[in-house]
Amino acid sequence: MKDNYIVPFLIIIVCIIFIYGLINYKYNNKLINTINTIENYANSSDITNFNQIQSNSGNALIQNINTTILVANGTWTYLGSKVNTDNTVNNLMKIDISNSNSGNITIPNGKSTLTINNISVTNGYITCKLNDYSLNYNEIIIKVVALDDTTTLSEISSQTYFVAETPLIVVSLFSNMNLINKFVCYKVYPINNQYIIDYNSKIASILNGSLNLITLPPKFYNYDVYSKITTNYKFSPNSLTIMYNNNPINKLDILNTIKTKYNGTISFAIQRIFQSPNDPNINISTPLSQRFNMKIDLSGNSGIPSSVNIVPINTDFFVNNIDSKVSFIPVSTILYFYKNGNTKISYKYKNDPIKDSSNNITFNNNSSSMYNNNLEYDNISSVYRESDNIYNITMVGVADTPNIDSVTTISLDTNIF
Repeated sequence: MKDNYIVPFLIIIVCIIFIYGLINYKYNNKLINTINTIENYANSSDITNFNQIQSNSGNALIQNINTTILVANGTWTYLGSKVNTDNTVNNLMKIDISNSNSGNITIPNGKSTLTINNISVTNGYITCKLNDYSLNYNEIIIKVVALDDTTTLSEISSQTYFVAETPLIVVSLFSNMNLINKFVCYKVYPINNQYIIDYNSKIASILNGSLNLITLPPKFYNYDVYSKITTNYKFSPNSLTIMYNNNPINKLDILNTIKTKYNGTISFAIQRIFQSPNDPNINISTPLSQRFNMKIDLSGNSGIPSSVNIVPINTDFFVNNIDSKVSFIPVSTILYFYKNGNTKISYKYKNDPIKDSSNNITFNNNSSSMYNNNLEYDNISSVYRESDNIYNITMVGVADTPNIDSVTTISLDTNIF
């Protein structure tokens, strides 16, 4: 009876051994193929040293174009990347490069994304050229580095102190050759079609700003435009137009004040205010404009000055050679008045004194004289009046500037004269 159980049991054991051997054979073949693929890739003539990706030098620059592309291709954290509590990451940059001058880089740009295809790759560097005035930079240089897992990035950038991973890229933003920002990106990998970083990791803490391991980069601008606005902003000589009102009862008194205190010419200056492209709570201002001297019609036919029209900001942009798509948003315009605070009046002679060297002067009673033949006296006919005015610059008013195409109007209170 026992023999009847032995045969089926042996058959079952043989079947199990056969199935296990078959599975193991397929797995070994797959493993061997994978190893062969890696070995063939590492030994390929296109890759000088595949191990440079895992260099132990601490801050080794990738020394081969193909290896540079291999390391760079993928998904990376970028400015503003955040790690959520479920370990997913938002606001990521994607690099997909085919060869040294072909590929795409997609970067976050506020609520939208920017795709760059004007790129070039050299050993360890990817250079991207842009022509987009909505950004504050026109060139991106990505430095591809290979770090071990113990080295910090202080050797690469004195401005940033990230905990290193392998590998990393350092992104530098330039505006016309001027470095305006530098930061480090971390590579992230998809898990179930989502990009994951452990929420409790140091990298997540750095990205979310809860670990004080880095000096956060400052707000960045298009430095050329920023410099024009804050230091060298020019105004058209025809920026202002005086508007008149013919209704006031005291019209003649006001015109007489303008005539006597200002010699018929009143002066103004303006200033533009713009919003920072990165922070709506920060405004930047232009310097005070040149002095605009406005000749007033004193006949009374036009009335009295009642308001000032200021040209649209588009006119300023044309004068300053600033593209109208610039990301600095106009906020307001300020009008200033040169108020005559005190006047010092003096009289001077326009011409030199008159000299007389004649000897035909006679005296009564046969008196004799002793005098210098060269007589000198003032030329009364050349007397003129000179006014030395001391002006105080007074703010007249502020007007919102909702867009760059609108004329700005600011009213004048007659009490300012």
